[in-house]
Amino acid sequence: MGDMMATMSILVVGNPEVDFLYEHRKGDLLYQLDTVIIKAELGDVPINAPEAIRFIHEHLRGDF
Repeated sequence: MGDMMATMSILVVGNPEVDFLYEHRKGDLLYQLDTVIIKAELGDVPINAPEAIRFIHEHLRGDF
């Protein structure tokens, strides 16, 4: 599958108007990236702003 963390980061940052839902399973665990939830947590901060990108990377690092 390649580097999904980098792939998802590029997709989200490059397409801030698109909502993404990415899920994968590892054993019994479900990992999820939902930009609707992330955008709600960020509030007025654009999802492609530097602080939002750091937030996304931290979120992805914890899941992958």
